[in-house]
Parts: sequence; C-alpha cells; structure tokens
Amino acid sequence: MQALNENQIILSDQTTIEIPYARLTPWEIERKPGGDPAWLLFVVPDFQGDKPLFLPGLLPVVRQSNMEYALFPNNISRAHFPEYTNILTDYDLTGDGQQDLIIDIGSGAGGVIAHRLEVYSWGASAIVQLANIDAEDGKYAGTPQVEIDDYNEDGFSDIRVTHQKWMDLGCRYEEVKLYSWRGTEPQYSQTSNIEDKLECDAARAITQNLSSQSIYIGDVILSPENLSVDERITMLNRSLTNTTVETAPFVDYIALLRLHLAMAYQSKGENELALDTMVSINDLPHTPFVTAMQDTFLATEEDIVSTCRLMYQDEWFRTLDMNANDDLLAQLGMLRNYGYPTTALQRRMCPFPMVIAGSLERLSLPVNLSPEAAFAANHIEILFQHEFNIDEDPENEWLVIVESAAPQVVVLDAVGDTWQLYRLAELIPPVTDIQVQAITDTLDGNPVLLLQVTQNIYSWFCWGDQQTDILTIGLSEGVYELVDHTTACADDSLPIHSDNLDNNFYESPTDFFYNQQINQIEEMILSGERPFPDLQNELSDLIDTLPNNTPSRQLMHNRLLYLSGLTYELAGDDDQAVATYLDLIQQSPSSPWSWLAWARLAPVEG
Repeated sequence: MQALNENQIILSDQTTIEIPYARLTPWEIERKPGGDPAWLLFVVPDFQGDKPLFLPGLLPVVRQSNMEYALFPNNISRAHFPEYTNILTDYDLTGDGQQDLIIDIGSGAGGVIAHRLEVYSWGASAIVQLANIDAEDGKYAGTPQVEIDDYNEDGFSDIRVTHQKWMDLGCRYEEVKLYSWRGTEPQYSQTSNIEDKLECDAARAITQNLSSQSIYIGDVILSPENLSVDERITMLNRSLTNTTVETAPFVDYIALLRLHLAMAYQSKGENELALDTMVSINDLPHTPFVTAMQDTFLATEEDIVSTCRLMYQDEWFRTLDMNANDDLLAQLGMLRNYGYPTTALQRRMCPFPMVIAGSLERLSLPVNLSPEAAFAANHIEILFQHEFNIDEDPENEWLVIVESAAPQVVVLDAVGDTWQLYRLAELIPPVTDIQVQAITDTLDGNPVLLLQVTQNIYSWFCWGDQQTDILTIGLSEGVYELVDHTTACADDSLPIHSDNLDNNFYESPTDFFYNQQINQIEEMILSGERPFPDLQNELSDLIDTLPNNTPSRQLMHNRLLYLSGLTYELAGDDDQAVATYLDLIQQSPSSPWSWLAWARLAPVEG
C-alpha cells in the first residue's frame, strides 16, 4: 500500500503495475451496483536467484475518502497463482445486495493444483470466507461440473457441483452438492441418483467399507455406506433378477452375487435359504472360481460358515489362478493391489465378518459350559479368553476374542443359566499379542477393562509392520460397552507393557529416541535413585519438547503426565499428584493412561 500511495498510482482494471520486488495486477470489483469500486490485487513476487521473495497471492484493496489505498481486512488464503486462478464477482450469494467473491483455483491446471472454489462475502468491516469447495476430479470421479445459478429459487445465486462417480462392478452414478446461504449461514444439500441405478446394487452390497476410515484401499474405492443385512439381501436379489449369464459384466458375476446372498441369509439365521443359494451356484458355468468355491464347500461338508472362513483368508485367495480369474480379481480390486488382499478387499470375496457377527448376535450359550466349549459347539473358533470380575455379582465374566481370521471382541456375563453376550468390536488380523488389565478404582465408580491388541499388519502410520488397538471396555449400570477405541503404534508408549513385542524395531526414529528417554526416567522414578525434583524437571522438559509429527505423540504425552503425577505421589506431594492426575484426565479422558491415573487417585486421595 505504501508503494501505491507514495507514487500516487491509479489502479486500472487488469493493467499490470511494476513496483519494487513485485508486479501487481488489479481486478476491479463493483461490490454494489453503482457503488464505489474495490480491487483485488494479484501480487506476483520478483525472484532472488531461483527463488521467489514471497508467495504470490491476492490482496483486497479499497480507496479511502482521502484518496489513499488501504488493505481491506480479510481472511483470503495467501497463496494464489495467477495462471491457475479465475476471479468471479457477478453473483450475490448471501442476499445482502453485494457481489460476492468466488476465486476459482486450479481449473484447467492439469492436476498441478487441486481444483477448488474459495467463496467470500464482503462484510461491512471485513471479507469473510463462506466456503472452501472441493471441485477436484477425485480418484474415482470424473471432472466435476461447476455451475452458478438460482437453483433453489430463493432469488439469490447458488453454487452447484456435479460429480460423476463410480465404484467397481460396473457402478456409475451422479452426486450433486448444492451450496447456498441465508446471509452468511450455509444451507448445503447433497443428492445422488445411486438409488435409481440398478447396476449399482451389487457394488453397494458387496464393496462396503466397514473397517477403514478411508474410502480407498490401494487403488480400490469402497462404498461409504453401512447397509443392514436386509438392505444387502434386497439389493443382491434385485441385481440377480435383472442379470443373466449373457448380460453379466464378467463371467463370475452371478456366482459372486449368489455367494454374498447366501452369506447374508446365513448372517440372518435363514439357513435353508443360505444353503439353497449356495447349492444353486453349481448350476452356473464351471469356471475356475466356481470350481474352487464348490470344492471348498464340499470339503467343509457343506458348512457355510466354514466355507466363508476359508475363502476370506489370504491362503485361499492365493490358491486362485491369477490368469484364470483375472476378471473376477480385477473387479474385486485385488489385481490393482499387487495381489495382496486386505480385510476390506477380502470381504468382497466372502463377507466372513458379517457372517460371524450375525452368528454371535443369535447365540444362546449355557453357563454350564466353558466359553471354549460353548463356542466350539457352535463351530466358532476361540483365539483368546480371559477370566475377570469387575461387576457386583460373585460370578466371573469372560473377555473372549473369537475367529482369528476376523477377530471379534466379546464379553460374556452370566445371567441366569445363559451367558449374556456383548459383541464390542472387530479387529484387523492377524493378532500377534494380547494384553488385558482391569481397573476397578475409578473416579466415577464404573470399572473398566483395558484390552491391548497388536496386529502384524503393514502400517504407514507406525513406520513399520505393527500397530496396536487399545480398547477401553466399560461397565455402566450392569451393561458392558466399548468406551474408547484408540489405534497406536506397538512401542513403549503403550499403557500395558509386553515382553512379546520387539518394540524398538517397529518404532519410528523419533518415537524410539523419546521412548528411550521416558523409559530411563521411569526406571529412576521407580528405583528412587535420583531426587524427585530433578526427575520432575526432566519430565517437564520432555513434555515441552515432544515433536508434533511423531505417530505416538499423544500417547507419550499422556504417559509423561502420568509419570509426573506418580513422581509427585511418591515424593509425598499428594496435592500436586492429584492435580496432575486430574489434568491428564481432563485433557484426555478416554486415554488408557487416564484410566491408570484414576486408579491411582483412590489411594492418593484416601
């Protein structure tokens, strides 16, 4: 602004001006019809060597009554590149009579910059952002169509973004997002025509994403829906009714749909329908996939659950001939994932987690049988069992993990002559280490059970091959429930120590460095070999210096707070110990270290 005013520069629409260190290109904006203009200045820096002096960007400028230019207060993002940016100012989106500002970024950039729309409104004293709209092509979406008009007929402009999307198994559909405002309050809506696309029924029923936060697995998109078993049965039946061997998109399409339909019936307990559907697959052309599936079915003596268990596992998948089954495997996304299935992909071959979850929900187990015997009688395999008692009755409860192929966490509590079964969570196989700790002294009087389960899976999050699920299982008013489910790395920041893990191998370098220091301090706290004030100073220094980008930062931070409270407690400073424990609990109430702090509070306060 100083350069403009000192040199008495007059801004002219889209006429570039050279000033020291930068080039300015103004865009004239008529905020109100007939009103005083404002300008958006495209500021492009000069270079010093091969580097720009600062990032290019947009600055809103107004001319004051004294005829000097001034920067108008705003929260416009700073980095904008003129060659990839288009300014739209002809639309009143909020109904305030002013022309709002739409910055179209990345359109036609060929993927160099993600396509998005930044939407701003001119307020009385500042420019405020209304929305940041993703208009990117997406991994499994065509180039979206962006249109601006009065679509909801309220007299003001709206922004409509139409995405052409697809999933595997031949599903193509359209998703429309409408952005409108009442003043600066958003009134967004989203619609889709996927319900009208019969060809999408199979994809929606089979490619569900039930275990991952991401909708992508490698090069595969998964349906974000979590459909009920009844909805899946309806969709599969509708697809099969409208498909013949001649019209099927690939040779094993009908066989795959019948397999999933049989498993959905089995999950519902409709065993005769499940068996009839499985047997009907034998009427289809005997492709390598159909033959392999029928061989498995016969080998298990036509046991549907055992058949699906085998088909769900890596070992069965790897027996398939890649070349003979390339259409099927490509449609299931397995060939696009380098031949290594994940649990999300294996569900597409046979949805064993759904089958076993349905079986668990229908079970009635007698208490006169041990959990192992009771589950074995129902053809369910036990991976782990642990006896405990944290409720008020004298009978023990059982924490059980069933089915190594698709581990399910359940609690059994004796009620009369049967076990009350609580299915709490599903884990990712294979499980390599399981630790359990009961905590009965808690602030709210509700005991909890900590379950720490480590899996031998590839984890980018953990810089290695092992990650850990930490489940907090609570008991409230006699009912067991999952209170918290945290994913962490299998390193020394875990709340329950295990000698079965080679922790150092699986830690990121940063985690390893800090955990080594924490371990050393913990040993000194417990041995009493160093003065407690010195240890408190070291704990404080570590808390202050923990990096933000390490995978286990939060767990390490909580562990350090716990150790700080423990140090105060051992030094006899009960007030400070309680304050530190409560600080940890307030910051991270669901953290396993908070539960351990609660357990310490009872003796400290007592």
